Amino acid sequence: MDARCQRPGNLSLTAELPARVEGGGLVASMPAQPAGIVGVCYCALLDVAGGCRDPMAWLFVSLLTVLGPHGGQAWRFPTKVTFGLTVYGFGFGFHDQLRVVPAAASCPGDPAGTDVFAGRCPGRASGGRFCQGAAGTNIALHPMTADISGISISRVEPRQALTVLHFSGPVQEVLKPHDMMTIDLDSILVDDRPASDKDTAKPPTWYDAYRLSGEYEFQDTLAGGSPRSHAVGHRLRPMLSDGEEHPSQMTIPVGWRGGAPALTFVAGGGRWTRRSEADTQEELRGVRAESGLRVCWGVSGVSGNVGSTFFREVGTLSFDDPPTMRHASVGFTTLQGRALAPAVVSFQTAEQRRTYYSVQGATQLVLRFASDKLRPHFAEDVPPSCHETRHGVCPATLQGESGSPAQALCGRLFAELWADDGEGFPVPSACSFGAVTVVETLGGNEEFQELIIHFGASFGLKANTRYMVVLNARAMVMTVGQQLVEIDAMCVPGPGCPAAQSVLERAGALAAHDGQPRATREEPRLAPLGFMINSAEDDLSRSFELSEAEPLRLQLTGGDGPQAIEANMVLRVFPWPATLWNFGDEPCTAEPECADRSAGCGSWSCSTFSTLDPAFVGHLPRPNALQLVAPPDTYINSTTPLNMSLKLALPPSGFQPTRLGAE
Repeated sequence: MDARCQRPGNLSLTAELPARVEGGGLVASMPAQPAGIVGVCYCALLDVAGGCRDPMAWLFVSLLTVLGPHGGQAWRFPTKVTFGLTVYGFGFGFHDQLRVVPAAASCPGDPAGTDVFAGRCPGRASGGRFCQGAAGTNIALHPMTADISGISISRVEPRQALTVLHFSGPVQEVLKPHDMMTIDLDSILVDDRPASDKDTAKPPTWYDAYRLSGEYEFQDTLAGGSPRSHAVGHRLRPMLSDGEEHPSQMTIPVGWRGGAPALTFVAGGGRWTRRSEADTQEELRGVRAESGLRVCWGVSGVSGNVGSTFFREVGTLSFDDPPTMRHASVGFTTLQGRALAPAVVSFQTAEQRRTYYSVQGATQLVLRFASDKLRPHFAEDVPPSCHETRHGVCPATLQGESGSPAQALCGRLFAELWADDGEGFPVPSACSFGAVTVVETLGGNEEFQELIIHFGASFGLKANTRYMVVLNARAMVMTVGQQLVEIDAMCVPGPGCPAAQSVLERAGALAAHDGQPRATREEPRLAPLGFMINSAEDDLSRSFELSEAEPLRLQLTGGDGPQAIEANMVLRVFPWPATLWNFGDEPCTAEPECADRSAGCGSWSCSTFSTLDPAFVGHLPRPNALQLVAPPDTYINSTTPLNMSLKLALPPSGFQPTRLGAE
């Protein structure tokens, strides 16, 4: 290294720093430099101008790391997608921070942040439930370590020009060639002595530990304290075995020509830290589209400061709104506000979106519910008691998060999956859901919960195709045109799916209908169990076969007094599955079953309507619900129920539940 110092012209970066002796020590300052490893050289033969008299007098002193990122990185993500950042540079530790600031701001000092994105959102590495508004928020960087990866160094094999590191497991997914790493001094033993044992009679003990570690201490003595240390690190190289990289071995360019002491580790193996790369948690989320935000790098606790000081720009961060689907809506199998019933989320992919065919990897369908407006529930049976009493048994809401995606969860979340494609709705590989999350924004908090359908490679959605997803939900807001669900068709970021293009399309699904308030105690209503199917011979545990020749037999029971069902009262019937029924132009009839045609036993008018958005159905009418109107002189209460035969066009095939929705 002395020879390298004597040929400074060969270095890509040189700076001659005048040094002076003060109080027995050298004092020198170095101007800000790009991040990297620099060599420190010393010359004691000075000319009258203060320069080194003889180039051959330069002597190597040490290597130092100029901390910080490379700079020049650029990130671009879709809005409303949780992500993390990876930063490359030198000397990353456990006090590094990022801050995102407006495009017009600069990084040095303590710049104000931006409200364009939120942090600490739920993600794969975060347990948060609240997305904090990120203006002024510091984002912690985390270098990869042995503790995080669960892989330590089990032993080392010193050679003359290098040292082979034997890891406790495969590291190809964790460490890469050319990564810079250090080995924790506290985990190294030299001749069975810890590096902290600084017996002055045997100084090589800690010198050899420094060489293996890549961390060094300055030769100073602070009153009442330990010498300060600095990390340089080692650049990793692959260990070749039969021409291929060994999965659990790598080398560092440190050798012992005269033979090495016994280099071992404390219990648990050698702990290491990667210094050339650091990551944020996957907990960041763009709130709205904006380009050219600046990402600043800094360090907390500089010069005793409890806050963070930012020094330089890492790169730029941009958010884009994804392309838009052709149409999306939410239909309901009830018009009663706050009632729990199946909801139909419909959407149509764009005609020219070729990315659906070009994606080779896994894909996802993300349903982002505005949970303060529409709350998803498990797709279980909704018994009458759910609606009839305040404490009735209802399918549970989706509490917490589902954990690992599972195919069995699809059946618990979704009652129906439909597509106007000959191959049907693509078979999910798994389903999952996240916790209810609140995003803090300047315009007010936004609350949402995500349900995700996962598809295997080449088995996802198609372009120019209509889809319907049915699940139990409670509409807290049912106003036509109100956005209740946001739909993302996504590819999983990876080869062939850049993060910036991971959302293939997005749509806001709007409520297709207005809701109506629940009847009061002084208004007509169905009695408990007031709408029953009698076709199964009063045994609902038995199945029965629907046919055009055999009508559906029903029994209606009203309340008493003002709750009795009278003339011109409207009864709506919602057959399930919602996506299977299509009455088309076929008429329906509703005939009471009476001994005679006395007063109150006339025919009920019967018409059909659709719970789907007409704009989604388009030129294909799809009426899937019935509306019955009571004739004059009708009076139905708890003591005078009415039996009725209902004739209607049936689906061509399929199994039907023995429950119908009615209101």
